[in-house]
Amino acid sequence: MVTLAFHSLHFSPMFGDAGRPVEEIIAAATAGGFGAIGLDQAVIADHQRRGRSVAELATQMTEASLRCTDV
Repeated sequence: MVTLAFHSLHFSPMFGDAGRPVEEIIAAATAGGFGAIGLDQAVIADHQRRGRSVAELATQMTEASLRCTDV
């Protein structure tokens, strides 16, 4: 079975996006029916600048039933 993956690069501060909270990106991927997500470094760095940890990010992804395909 094919698992669709969404990549946060589409909302990356690296390419001029204001930097959406990764929680919004995870929620959008889940709502869109994706089973996996890829995270770019700029989105993770923005998450940390907001005072959140990578461990919290992993928990959020697990709770959303999303696998991480790549970073």
